[in-house]
Amino acid sequence: MFGVCGGYQMLCQMLHDPDALEHDEACTEIGLGLLDDEVVYQSPKILQRGLYELFSYSVQGYEIHCGRMANYPLYYQQGQVAGTHVHGVFDHDEFRTDYLKPFILTIKVMTTRRIVTGRFKALRIWLPIIWIWMPLCGR
Repeated sequence: MFGVCGGYQMLCQMLHDPDALEHDEACTEIGLGLLDDEVVYQSPKILQRGLYELFSYSVQGYEIHCGRMANYPLYYQQGQVAGTHVHGVFDHDEFRTDYLKPFILTIKVMTTRRIVTGRFKALRIWLPIIWIWMPLCGR
C-alpha cells in the first residue's frame, strides 16, 4: 500500500482538523491505523518544490498540504506500507522501476501461468492491490 499526500495521511491513526482547514467544520477522523502517527491540519499550507531524499533516492517533487505529522513528517516505509507527502515520487524513473519491480514480476508469473494452463481465453492482466490515493490537496 502506498499513499501520496492525503493518501499518506490516511495511513495514520487519527487526523485532526481543529480549525476546519480541510473540512466544513472542526473534526477528528479515524485513519487506517497503519502508521503510528497522527495528522494535525495547521496553517499555513506547506507549498514547497525541491529535491527530496526519499526511500534512498534523490527525487524532484513538491509538497502541498496542511497536514503535519510528528513521527514521519515526510515519508514512511516499513514492510508493505509506504507513503510520502511529496508529489512526483513516481515521476523518478529509477524509484518507479525499483518500487514496482516486484509487482511486475508477479504479473509475469500470473500471466505465464494463465497462458500455459489455457484456463483463460483472453489474456487478463491482474495487478495486486496498490492503493494510491492522491486526492486534490488544494482548495
